Amino acid sequence: MSTPNSKRWNNFFGRQLTVRQKVTLRIVAVGGLVSVVCAAGAVWNTDQAEPTARVQNERLPVSTVVLTAETAAQRQRSYTGTLVARRTSELSFEVAGKVQQVLVDEGEQVSGGQVLARLDTGRLEAKRNKIRSERDQAAALLAELVAGPRQETIAAARAEVQQLESDVALLERQVARSAKLVSQGGAVTAEEYESDLFGTKAARARLVAGQQRLQELENGTRQERIDAQRAILAMLEASLADSELEIEDAELLAPYAGTLSVRRVDEGAVVSAGEPVFRLVELDRLEAWFGLPPKVAAKVNVGETYDVQVGGRSVPAQVKAVLPELDRTTRTRSVILELSTSEGLVPEQVARWSLAETQATEGFWVPNTALMRGTRGLWSVYAVGADQTVARRDVELLSTGSEASFVRGTLVAGDTVVADGVHRLVPGQSVSAISNSAADQ
Repeated sequence: MSTPNSKRWNNFFGRQLTVRQKVTLRIVAVGGLVSVVCAAGAVWNTDQAEPTARVQNERLPVSTVVLTAETAAQRQRSYTGTLVARRTSELSFEVAGKVQQVLVDEGEQVSGGQVLARLDTGRLEAKRNKIRSERDQAAALLAELVAGPRQETIAAARAEVQQLESDVALLERQVARSAKLVSQGGAVTAEEYESDLFGTKAARARLVAGQQRLQELENGTRQERIDAQRAILAMLEASLADSELEIEDAELLAPYAGTLSVRRVDEGAVVSAGEPVFRLVELDRLEAWFGLPPKVAAKVNVGETYDVQVGGRSVPAQVKAVLPELDRTTRTRSVILELSTSEGLVPEQVARWSLAETQATEGFWVPNTALMRGTRGLWSVYAVGADQTVARRDVELLSTGSEASFVRGTLVAGDTVVADGVHRLVPGQSVSAISNSAADQ
């Protein structure tokens, strides 16, 4: 049995190698492999260095702008509001009663003055008829007082006075006779005399009363009584008018043209005065309500026209009012804009309003195509140095427009900034600047 030291291997040609020969061959093989790897690395480094050299030697033409310092910038800020119907009313009857007819339903468009529902007016009409009768009675009595007593009544009163005067004259003669007989001791006693005397006094009193009644009839009705009766008649006239209004209020009319959004009652229901029956919404004139910061709202003038974004389209709107008080919850000032059209729009839709605000700060306008996203929320631009290489500068974005943005940061007035094609550049790359004016950007 052979040992490891005496082991023989068969090579390619059938020769057997010793262990020493075998180790030698392995060393040679490893050395050759290392040589091959080094040669490959040298070739790869040569291939990579050549483009870099070309980039350093060839300058990339880029469009540039020269920065001009600004002391203020306009920023577009968007505010969110809500569409509101110009008029929304909870309609109700002014009197209580049982609903007799409901003439409309939800979603129907109604015109101003259109009858929406009616109450049963049986009791109201009975009350009106009673008041009307009392009014007629009071009017007749007033007419009688104004006309005064009839001539026949005055003539009867005058005849009664004449009769009383005759009775008094007769009694006075009888008293005179009785007094004479009593003084002569005749057939008339003192008691009879006194009876005749008191009878005469009573007759005189009746005569005075009759004369006064006659005088009152001849003078006509007192003005105070006529005035009192006129007041009673006026009170009844007012009660009758109130009753007529109650009957009119038994019909519920639309106060303006609009669309019924809610119907709460049906026929036969008993409703109380002021209980909501319908909700009426005016849809042909919508308003947009916005809450703006007080400083921004103070710059908005009534009558100015703006474009409001609603439902993906732009709608012209005019400022109707700027409310004088702040909302206690949002601490904003309400601005109301009246839309020029309400076609296809409904209340409670979201509206957006963009306003330009001037911000007093130093900075520079750069084309939007010059901006690159940086780190920590910043942006970057490529500035071209005196050696015609580009360097990355971080900036803060203050305002964005459709073509240019207002920035501030590690820039100074007079710096040259790459205007577009920044995706083709790397820091330190050589460029050939082609200057453009800011207006062209």
